Amino acid sequence: MEFLVALVVGSLLVGSLLQAVQSLHGSVCRWDRSLRMRQALMASLFRLGGDLRMAGCNPWEAVGVGGLDTDPDGGAWGQTFTVRMDKRGRDPNSWPDGDMNDPDERIDYRWSVGDGVLTRNGQPMLSACEANPSAVPFFCLERQGERGLARVVLNVREQQDARCLAMSVCLRNPMY
Repeated sequence: MEFLVALVVGSLLVGSLLQAVQSLHGSVCRWDRSLRMRQALMASLFRLGGDLRMAGCNPWEAVGVGGLDTDPDGGAWGQTFTVRMDKRGRDPNSWPDGDMNDPDERIDYRWSVGDGVLTRNGQPMLSACEANPSAVPFFCLERQGERGLARVVLNVREQQDARCLAMSVCLRNPMY
């Protein structure tokens, strides 16, 4: 009889321990997935923000050369914008030459609604990107006189987890 009581108590302890371990494992998996989504969002916004801060940079011309085109393809991709800047001449490691059409000086960001991928010059930058629930556009440009404020809102969903990050960048160079 005593053996049977000890067996039942032991089984209850092992069962509760197993339940606690399974619950902890599920929490850690959700936390890890959430962390990966947040890091991917932050990396994308960091890269995108750096490009936006350089929009229109051209040391050879008068300050403010435009450099930011919103939705140049008329919405065929969902939402797009193009950043132009004068970083270098035609050759790598050369000085800026006043021409914003050299290699790597035109950067196209495209968000494809259908497959949920944000690309930078055709290279995937962020996957599982979806429309924002509050109908806030992915990219919004507000003009304030000759300067502008660019707002970027990214929303990512994996399984039942969703993360949303937003960033505002004050454009340094005057806009036309």
